Amino acid sequence: MKKEFELNQIVYNIMALQIRFGTYRFSDHLPTMDEAAKLLLVSVDTVRSAYLQLKKNGYITLTKKSGATVKLNYSNEEIEQHIQMFFSQRRSITADVGQAFRPLLCHALWLSFKNLSPDMLEKAEQLAVCSDIPPLHSMLHHLQYNYSTLKNELFLRLVLQIFQYFQAPFLSVPENMNYFSDRPNPLINMIALCRKKDWVSLYTAIEDYQDYLCTAFNDFCDRRIKCQAPASTEGFVWSTYPKPSQVCYTLGVRILESINDGSYFPNDFLPSLTQLSDIYHVSVSTVRRTLSLLNSMGIVRTIAGVGTQVLTLEDSYEMCDFTSPAVARRLFSFEQCLQLLALTCRSAITTTWAELEPEAIHKWKKETARAKETQRYNMTVFRSLELAALYSPSETVRTVYSDTIRQLFWGYPLQNMHGNAHTVKAFYIPYISTLEHDIDTGNAEGFASHLEELLYYELKITADFLVQKGICSATDLFVPDIKSDRLP
Repeated sequence: MKKEFELNQIVYNIMALQIRFGTYRFSDHLPTMDEAAKLLLVSVDTVRSAYLQLKKNGYITLTKKSGATVKLNYSNEEIEQHIQMFFSQRRSITADVGQAFRPLLCHALWLSFKNLSPDMLEKAEQLAVCSDIPPLHSMLHHLQYNYSTLKNELFLRLVLQIFQYFQAPFLSVPENMNYFSDRPNPLINMIALCRKKDWVSLYTAIEDYQDYLCTAFNDFCDRRIKCQAPASTEGFVWSTYPKPSQVCYTLGVRILESINDGSYFPNDFLPSLTQLSDIYHVSVSTVRRTLSLLNSMGIVRTIAGVGTQVLTLEDSYEMCDFTSPAVARRLFSFEQCLQLLALTCRSAITTTWAELEPEAIHKWKKETARAKETQRYNMTVFRSLELAALYSPSETVRTVYSDTIRQLFWGYPLQNMHGNAHTVKAFYIPYISTLEHDIDTGNAEGFASHLEELLYYELKITADFLVQKGICSATDLFVPDIKSDRLP
């Protein structure tokens, strides 16, 4: 897998695109490393790594005296060819990413704006009126700044990945600045609405701006891109892991999936190290590291000379080592994923429902009932969210949801945080009954709203529980208010 998610790769991609599309021409100087770090809100080391990669790939020369200078001497015809080929190959997926703005970003951006302090609003306004920052970099500034109140590095990586696929290529074509030259600055309007506390109008303004970006992109492609699209094009790439090398975590999730789908029941023994290595096509050392993590989380227990046993939920809670840094990272990742899904599920489910065939709705009614029959009430959340993972009209949403939902399996040792079996049942049954009623009556808005409410409660309970267990990172993650931070 390519390293799409590392910051130096984002900087590299932006600079390479701007050279290929003619923003920077032969012998032009790129910003100094200090300037680029400020423009892109990254460290100088990140910029240095990106510039070294640009040099290695022949885009620039790099010297202490002259800095970074464009080495490639593209003609106007070559630049036009780069633009034609790039967008013809990616038009479909880029348009799909644009359509994913509403379900994935609008509510989170609204919530972020809504919770900016007066001082932060003032700073956001200063950024919006600053003419010294190029438009592409200004947008990147605002994305990183405006989503900062969520305190969710995972969500910010998703925002930056979407930026790489949509805004960065589109705004790297110099002429596309014309789409914004005669329009009032939307950020100034959003900030003014924040100060008025006109939250309904703010949400409308956010949606309108996201829609305009999609309209501008489609107009650009219709008017400018004449090259025929290839038979196969690349898709949106997303992983909840910041680095692609974390095979141990991937294997851990696959084993957790097998436990949750009933392939392994509590008190069952997993296959041997060698067998697991063969089943999942990984090394024995990877299996050993994975089982060590699962042992620390209280999901399994390795008994010398006997094997590795799956623990019950009650035993898992008791055996989980909440003081372990590795365990804390996985549980905090679970909380981050829960926040991402809570802030996006209402729109994602509503837009998906409109595309569902009757048999798909019937299937989900059966899945909801099965969660109640088997007394695995937490699976209601998993199965309901899978609506978007399987059936969303947006490939981008399906990709993001498929991977993010799978990370919820790391919450296995937290399933008893609601209390004993009676308390757990009392918490979930009213929600399950309401969701069943929404399905029966075809109430998509009600189903999405009630699922969102359930996820808000889950996030709040999880955050409080992890803080109680001493996982300090959990204190920083923004937990929205169940009443005031939901749209009516």
